[in-house]
Amino acid sequence: MMGRVCFLQEAPEIDRAVLRKMLVESVPATSVKWGWKLASVRETVSSGLELSFSNGETLSGFDLIVGADGAWSKTRMLLSPDKPHYSGLGGWTMSISNAKESAPEAYEFVNRGSMLCYSDGKSLSGQQMGDGSINISHWGLYREDFTSQCGFDHENLEAAREYILKELDEWAPLLKNLVKSANEGATWRNLYELPVGWTWPHKNGITLLGDAAHVMTPFAGIGVNTAFHDAMELTKQIVAFTQAGEFADLDSYVVRYEKAMFEYAHRSQALTEGSKRDMLLTPGAPRTTIESWILRHTKEEVPAWAHLLLTELVYAGFWVYKHFV
Repeated sequence: MMGRVCFLQEAPEIDRAVLRKMLVESVPATSVKWGWKLASVRETVSSGLELSFSNGETLSGFDLIVGADGAWSKTRMLLSPDKPHYSGLGGWTMSISNAKESAPEAYEFVNRGSMLCYSDGKSLSGQQMGDGSINISHWGLYREDFTSQCGFDHENLEAAREYILKELDEWAPLLKNLVKSANEGATWRNLYELPVGWTWPHKNGITLLGDAAHVMTPFAGIGVNTAFHDAMELTKQIVAFTQAGEFADLDSYVVRYEKAMFEYAHRSQALTEGSKRDMLLTPGAPRTTIESWILRHTKEEVPAWAHLLLTELVYAGFWVYKHFV
């Protein structure tokens, strides 16, 4: 990442569990305090910035606090009263364990990679995981209080499968078979987001990273990668500070981090918001929006002078497809 342009589409996949294991094993065991749930971050006259934990402990005396504490960040609450808003979308994730043996048709369909399908304001995806399972996700336009109003146990796998299959009644059998084959878990999630371009007023000694800074929906597939870009940029600035000499001001390097982070993260948010709108919030999608979606995901890697040509080629190609194929 150092010294080169980073494109939003550079978003390699890795299992979250594997990634977490790699990260934890890369630092000294004493660096991680297990079971310490952050309750609040506050500023006091006597101690400056303090971290209060649900176990009753309080810590202070830090040069820099980095809030990488997710969508409902306690750290962010010190910097801004703003909270993520409901995107209008929610849904289930479930799993096909040992997919090659338990669901060979689904296994062949996903083909050891990823499958995404959108129609009628709904989505269905399947992703091969490193442990041999396939992760299944279904998202759609649901009320924020859907789980309390639906009239069935939304965490019951059989009930969730039955409901999703009704939602996808006219979808292709191969797609519905992914849902039918799910044999583990039924986890409901409402999808929340911060507004595109959201920022906070800079404060000495504290900053944000990842979902705490720019939580977004998963419809561009770049949330984790954007968080890693944050981490790399912050690391670069901290290293630069340590090499700058004894009179260097850490806060000025954090300001540089935030400037670079906002620029990249806001592009990520815009791509995600546009992808969500193209595929889930526009009548007739994806047929009515496929050109917009493709251009949104390709223009960044094409020189500006070629954007008009690319646009004409994409629209002409899909005009032919829609009318003659």
